[in-house]
Amino acid sequence: MLTESGIEPRSFTKIEKLIFLSGLSSILILRIILASYSIEEMPLAGANLLMAFDVIVFALILKKCNLGKSFIVECVLVTAYIFLFGFLLSTLVNLPELFVALEKLFTLKLLVTVAALALAAGILEELLFRKILIDFFLKGMSLKWAVFWSSFAFFFAHFTFNPFMFLAAVAYAYMALRFRSLVAVILLHGLYDFSGFLSMVNVIQQLHLKNSPPVSDLLRGVNGLCDMALVFTVFLFYVSTWIVKNFKTRHTKYTQKWKVIFDD
Repeated sequence: MLTESGIEPRSFTKIEKLIFLSGLSSILILRIILASYSIEEMPLAGANLLMAFDVIVFALILKKCNLGKSFIVECVLVTAYIFLFGFLLSTLVNLPELFVALEKLFTLKLLVTVAALALAAGILEELLFRKILIDFFLKGMSLKWAVFWSSFAFFFAHFTFNPFMFLAAVAYAYMALRFRSLVAVILLHGLYDFSGFLSMVNVIQQLHLKNSPPVSDLLRGVNGLCDMALVFTVFLFYVSTWIVKNFKTRHTKYTQKWKVIFDD
């Protein structure tokens, strides 16, 4: 299948496929082992090892996608998410005060641990729900239903009654199919989980700023707002693309029709 930029995705060599499957298996095994630890107590060696496998697998995904112009669009989406997160957070709290407070709590170990867990979650869940499940459902149903059921599986797997989780899954699926790439959705999923895992750290849960809710609540709330804004943007992009496509189709049809009439 072609990417959005019209470039054919490359295939893995046998060695690359072996490295990819080994790295993916290692991420899954490490994720299961490290789940028995709290974020603060997680061994740094385990977090570093998980991060190393994350980077290897993600680098192979980047290489396989053979990215062209679509990569720029995906980077813009991720960058927009980061800026939106910072903007929304700044409207709720004094950012310099927040950074000073968090600087006292953050350690290199904590950041590496949270980043490794977040990227691992993004890689595993996006490969499962946006690649494996969609490909599986496509064997017996249309693309729309494949997206619906893979998104429902994502919603169900998170044990939540929040309908936004389903809408986010649909948006992620659309992005993955649109760009023929998991790069943006893995990074966006990772960013979402990064702030989510941070909000679970005990010292951050106990951190309060002047006349504000707990910082952990702020992280989760702003993250949710960012995701909603992103989903809205993706759906708006989808609707506008559909309108333009239909307009071009009808315009071409009528142009050809009138051309036949005048030619006669």
